Amino acid sequence: MGLGAVHMMRIKSPALRGRLRNRNYDQKRSRYAIERKRTYFRRASRQKVCHNLRLITACLEITTVLAHSFAMNDRDQPAPLISAPIRTFLSRRVEEIIGLVFLILGFGLMAALISADDADPSANNVTSISADTANWIGPYGAEIAGFLNSNFGVI
Repeated sequence: MGLGAVHMMRIKSPALRGRLRNRNYDQKRSRYAIERKRTYFRRASRQKVCHNLRLITACLEITTVLAHSFAMNDRDQPAPLISAPIRTFLSRRVEEIIGLVFLILGFGLMAALISADDADPSANNVTSISADTANWIGPYGAEIAGFLNSNFGVI
């Protein structure tokens, strides 16, 4: 039997005894509510701490990955962003594309020179504004062919 029960046995008035019982019940209930709030806040703060720790570890992992990717190797040169086989593959494709562009430009220049006509309007040949060009590439081809023919001549 606790002290509260002994204290209750001494009180003779039933009304006062009921009030004290209610007060004890309210105190226990408020203590229980306070303890529940404490555990809730402890749990919430623990969850926040765990969440913050997860964020910190994720940031640390990202920084270590970045540090390793930008780290200096034995020859004090930065680590490559693209591996060597991929780099050689990409450089060959770029060289092929550049070669294809030059091939197309060469065929265009050849077509402009083959279809060059003396009557085509160009900077070196004055004709009427509405004159049609006989060049296969159009007015640009006529300008290029006129420039090359006047500066280098027909070979």
